[in-house]
Amino acid sequence: MNSETNCVFCRIDKSEIEAQFLHTDEFCFAINDINPVSPVHLLVIPKFHYRNFKEILDDDPKLVSHLFSLSDQLSKAHRVDQTGFRLVINQGGDAGQEIEHFHMHLLAGQQLDFPSA
Repeated sequence: MNSETNCVFCRIDKSEIEAQFLHTDEFCFAINDINPVSPVHLLVIPKFHYRNFKEILDDDPKLVSHLFSLSDQLSKAHRVDQTGFRLVINQGGDAGQEIEHFHMHLLAGQQLDFPSA
């Protein structure tokens, strides 16, 4: 998938919008969320513009493994791998996805409530 010119995450990747990169490689990058909901709130974002999880699975299923592996590395780097963390993927507006570029939230650093189903 190509980058989208108005996508915030694509613009961050191209350094058009300033961000502190916690990690970057040829496939993805990680940054702090600008509106954190927990003491540790990181975003793991593929560099290619995928709107949702299905697009990644259809185009590059190995990227999924890479994103989860990076999340594990980040949990260790932030010393939350032992106390626990949550990975959240919001898909679509009804689920709370605000930016139409696939990304994962890594949440940790406090007791996280579990919403009832």
